[in-house]
Amino acid sequence: MLRSALVTMTLVALGTVATSQTPRIDTKKLDGIVDRAVPSREAPGVLVGVASEGKLIYSRARGMADLENNVPLNPQMLMRIGSITKTFTAVLSMKLVEEGVWTLDTRARALLPDLPESWDPVTVRHLLEHSSGIPSYTDLPLFWMEWMGRPVSPRNILKLVTDLPVVSEPGKKFAYNNSGYVLLGLMLEKQEGKSYQEILNDRIMKPLGIKRTFFVTNQRLLPNRARGFESTPTGMAHASYINMVWPYSAGSIESTLADLATWSHALMTGQILKPETLKKMWKETVFEGKLTEYGYGFVVQNRGKEELIGHSGGINGFVSDMVFVPSKKLTVIVLANREDVSAPQISQKILTEMDPTLKNPEPQPEQDLNPVATRKDEETLRKLLVNQVSDDEFDPTTLRQLNAAVRAQAAQSFRPWGRLEKFSFLKEMSDGKMTSREYRAQFQYELMIFRISRNAEGKITGLLMRPMP
Repeated sequence: MLRSALVTMTLVALGTVATSQTPRIDTKKLDGIVDRAVPSREAPGVLVGVASEGKLIYSRARGMADLENNVPLNPQMLMRIGSITKTFTAVLSMKLVEEGVWTLDTRARALLPDLPESWDPVTVRHLLEHSSGIPSYTDLPLFWMEWMGRPVSPRNILKLVTDLPVVSEPGKKFAYNNSGYVLLGLMLEKQEGKSYQEILNDRIMKPLGIKRTFFVTNQRLLPNRARGFESTPTGMAHASYINMVWPYSAGSIESTLADLATWSHALMTGQILKPETLKKMWKETVFEGKLTEYGYGFVVQNRGKEELIGHSGGINGFVSDMVFVPSKKLTVIVLANREDVSAPQISQKILTEMDPTLKNPEPQPEQDLNPVATRKDEETLRKLLVNQVSDDEFDPTTLRQLNAAVRAQAAQSFRPWGRLEKFSFLKEMSDGKMTSREYRAQFQYELMIFRISRNAEGKITGLLMRPMP
């Protein structure tokens, strides 16, 4: 489950490491990357792990697990992993495909006939690849504003969107979708006659000997578990409460560095699924002639001969990132118990430090045909950095997601980057109704891509900040 934020997911290139040898780790340099990401030991922080052949060869804990009780983080701690949960749901779904229980073309309504008729064409394939066209319940502003703390059942989650029109024709367009993965969980339960937790335990946890990965409940007490925090204009606070039934099979799992290392290694070595099945899952889907960098439940990126697989996650108080290279049996995992840390950015720095030779080249800029728009967008970014963008600069729908509190939190997360030193145009995209422009934003300590989208009236309809590849 990915929470609305200005800083979003990216995966990065990993250099060549001999399969037969444990890669050499410069512990001091990796420690420095982690320490700079979380400068204070007295604040919530991160867990970072590098695994080879399923075993952690580097782990680092920085910061606090519980501010109220003064408990520091340690590498064995549990953290919520958000949308990395989708990798488990996708694998369970494909396990049934392997066994012939259902196929990629099995329709959701064949198992759950009470679903809306407009969803009749939706198949397992569409749900896995985020092309179902079903509205995503986390895109509804009231979800974040009012609903997320309320009691709910998984079936009732979908009732929030069953009366809404489909966003697009199934199979025609990629649109990241939490409703789709909730629906996959319900289909798994219907097919197997068990709860999602039981299916997860029977088919993945027990066979792999994974003992510290759980389907989160709000009542269960578990030892060595980190609390989640968020940054506010007045300092750190407990993360906004969310009833953990809501993320369900799209984002309700919590885990550890060691368990995720075991999980990724089991995938890479065919312990759960056959190589031919994984080949299907780890192939980028194409819609409207464009690669999506998403397969079935996994983000997929190619860097020369290397294939990078993984997923990021974000849920109230926590962010996460997992990326692995099947040919090298190597995994990097970042888990954070604060929302203002970019887990993928930490992964990027660690991987680049391990081997800089496969760093993804920077995008080549197009000719800037509208320098006036560039100056306006630079001014907007500079105001974002100090939280001076006013409400009337946003269109009403976007304002509900990027309200004053969210913008204040984002401004705080930008501070460690230092001053903005250079701002240059990269490219423009337009569909006639909305124009998006991307820029290279060179900060004192970071290099980022900044994307801003505006409607025909010039109001902001979207903001995105991500590390330069």
